[in-house]
Parts: sequence; structure tokens; C-alpha cells
Amino acid sequence: MHQVKCGVDENDPTIEYQMNWFMDCTKTLVHNHRLSFDTLCLEDGYLEKLWKISDDNTGDVTYQFCRKSDNIFYTPVLIPGVLRSVKSRSHFPGNQMHVDTELYHSITPSGSDNRVFTFLAKQKHSLMPNMFVLSSTPTIDAPSDEIRPATEEERQSVYNQLQHILKTKFPQ
Repeated sequence: MHQVKCGVDENDPTIEYQMNWFMDCTKTLVHNHRLSFDTLCLEDGYLEKLWKISDDNTGDVTYQFCRKSDNIFYTPVLIPGVLRSVKSRSHFPGNQMHVDTELYHSITPSGSDNRVFTFLAKQKHSLMPNMFVLSSTPTIDAPSDEIRPATEEERQSVYNQLQHILKTKFPQ
């Protein structure tokens, strides 16, 4: 995923704007976020599943991994209960959704392409101390996502994609 940080709102410094371009929006891990945000889908879309842990007193457990921002996970904490999908919602061009820090979700692509382009307004006053991943297994199989500055080619690619969206969705 390419993330473009657009800066803070000039009238409210607790709001930060960002664009996310999911290059391959395949199924994600069940996770939460450190900041609450509103997201506007600009192109393609995804299905979001919302998750909860249900303790049905069967002895089953869910593994809660603390996640650093570059997909490094700490030893999991065992939480009594089973991880269950409780709701789903679609994110499609023109749709706006709110994602809260306590919300655990996963996404899968729903468009013709696995690429999804969104615009976010993050609420910096809603800081959650940690990001977590929930799993029904004791290990996480996830690639390490090294955070690094974009190359000039990547910046140009994001700029071209944004220009394309603006021309096709908002012609003058």
C-alpha cells in the first residue's frame, strides 16, 4: 500500500489527511487502528468485515498480537473466546465510512481490480496506545512491511492515479 500524508487541517490540527492506494487489496488480517478515521472511497472498493470475540465458555481462545507499524508482532496474549465476524459493510466509490480505534476489521477487494484508492481524515485526538491483530491461530503469517519514503517513480504513479480519478469522476 502507498500512503500519502497530506498534512493537517489548517482549522483543526487534530485532523490529519492521508490518501491510501492499496496496490493489492487482498484479504487483510483482523486488526484495529491507532487512530479513528473517516474514509472516503475514490476508486474500486472493498468488503469490510467487523469482528468480535465471543466467550462461549468452551475453552477456545483467540490470540491477540500487539503489532508494530512495520508488521512485527509481539508474543500473543490469550483471550478467552472465539473470533467471529459479526457484520460486514461495503466501501465503494463515493461512500464514506467511520473506523474507530476499538473496531476490529478485515478487508477483501470487491471491485474488478485489487487496487483501491481512499482518502482519510484521521482524528489525532483518538490515539489508541497499541495496534492489535486477532487470530484463531498462535502464529501470524504476514509479510514484513518496511516503512520507507516513496521513490520518485512511486510518487509519480500515485499522482497519475489521482489525476485519472479526478478526470474520470469529476470532469470539468
